[in-house]
Amino acid sequence: MSVTRNLYDFLCRWRKTNSDSCKEYIWIDAICINQADTTERGSQIGLMRDIYSSAKSVIVWLGEENKHTLAVVDLIQRLPSIPMDRLRTINPLDLANTRTKAMMQLGDWKGCAELFQRAWFYRTWIIQEIAVASKVTVICGSHIILWEDLLYTSEVFSTSKWGTQVLSIFHKPGCGGLTVGATPYMLDGIRKGILEAGGWTLDALVFSARPFLATDPKDKIYALLGLARASSGSELKFPRPDYNLLTSEVYIDAMRAMLEDSRSFLLLSTVEDKSQRIVELLPSWVPDFSFGAGASLGMGGKHAYSAAGDLPKGLRLLSEKRILGITGSELDEIVEVGESMDEINNGRSLIQCLQIVSQLPPTYFTGQSRLEVFWRTLVADIADGQHPAPESLRLSFRYWVMFEMANAFIDKTHSMTTWDTTMAYMDDLARSDPVGVLPTSERILNYAGTYERERDKFEDYSPLVSAATKLHTQFQEKVGGARPFRIFITRKGYLGLGQLSLRVGDCCWIIPGACVPFILRSKGEGRYHLVGETYVHGFMHGEALEQEEFGLKEIELE
Repeated sequence: MSVTRNLYDFLCRWRKTNSDSCKEYIWIDAICINQADTTERGSQIGLMRDIYSSAKSVIVWLGEENKHTLAVVDLIQRLPSIPMDRLRTINPLDLANTRTKAMMQLGDWKGCAELFQRAWFYRTWIIQEIAVASKVTVICGSHIILWEDLLYTSEVFSTSKWGTQVLSIFHKPGCGGLTVGATPYMLDGIRKGILEAGGWTLDALVFSARPFLATDPKDKIYALLGLARASSGSELKFPRPDYNLLTSEVYIDAMRAMLEDSRSFLLLSTVEDKSQRIVELLPSWVPDFSFGAGASLGMGGKHAYSAAGDLPKGLRLLSEKRILGITGSELDEIVEVGESMDEINNGRSLIQCLQIVSQLPPTYFTGQSRLEVFWRTLVADIADGQHPAPESLRLSFRYWVMFEMANAFIDKTHSMTTWDTTMAYMDDLARSDPVGVLPTSERILNYAGTYERERDKFEDYSPLVSAATKLHTQFQEKVGGARPFRIFITRKGYLGLGQLSLRVGDCCWIIPGACVPFILRSKGEGRYHLVGETYVHGFMHGEALEQEEFGLKEIELE
């Protein structure tokens, strides 16, 4: 039989270094399971947990060594001698201690980051392999690394300023949303949860596994079944794994099982914008589990928002698997949409957003000024876990606007007519602003002149540009923490934040059992497409339930 080069390297290395113990059995799924036989592959799913939990040791093969491996392994083995509290606070300017300095050589840390970028760290199947293993042996070429040492290093990357600094210096991107070096630390959290509770719910596992990769996208579900339990602690109801099914069919079965098991509709918040989808033939209410999704308003704000109050979810699992029955109440219709965040970052001005904000009354129905409503909506009124977002973010918003508009002016991304129109909106809004949230056109042009002379320097900025850049970044990080989105306004004048694919005519709905509202697109006869979750300012804490026109009705998502 043929094997991959990586497996061939392992077998050669194992035979060479373990000649005395070669009488022991080694179970390798790529060999022990006929990968070409879909029936056999499906039947093995139920055995995988027992195989790994019964093994004397689970071997993690990271691949062959390179010229950096010796120094990296030495670093990993010596790192636990430094207390974690020390490592969490250390930075490049704080290396006076000789022992600490010896372990903080950037070249070794670059090699360490590259080690954590090896393919093993991103495989979905490793979640189960590590979670149930009684012992883990990590091998890279001729080197053996204790799992506990690798875990300690992973914790440094995941929780310390030093780890963040290393990744930023060497521009080491993760994969699908996973931070480089974070995998062992993340796996240890899952392992502890499973040991304490006997398993995780499937939705918790699937959400945690979104950033991981699988050669067969069906394994984004099947690889987790051995660890899953129902929320009641009983056995999870799920159809027998079948690799002959379409990926979309597997994902539909998984979503139905998770929704039935869950007390809420939080899972609907994991549905990504349709422009990001890869798997074909998915209903609008089923996430594409094949890739790592970005941030989610519902997941990030599940303890902050309660748009449907305490109303329980109204779920109807119909015989037609592609249709989901729910209850909901229509809030309002979208009548205008603004630029997407990507468009603004790529040089578009804020003209559409400013036009929308100009349509709001100076005082929003919540009693806040329209500009305060604007900046709070941009960040979904949450920042660094705080809700409402702190007032200090208002200054960051001011400089974010100034920075984005200055870039648009310098790069001449619009005609002068469009620019003059944008500045007219800006000045009109600024005049109605009692607290100076928005910069005037004069201030923007003055800043643009200074910034144009300095923006390619990347260092030694003037105090003005340095402060503006820092404050812009602070706000940008809060806005960028959400999924790609665009601003919208409804017929009744409500300001909101929704998915890229929303369009005029879509409607905002309150869905019992969901902590955030959703945007739905009518397909006629009581059926709708789920466009995605949304933030609607002033309707995130059950306010819609107090309106006279509020009323629930049964609808179907397709």
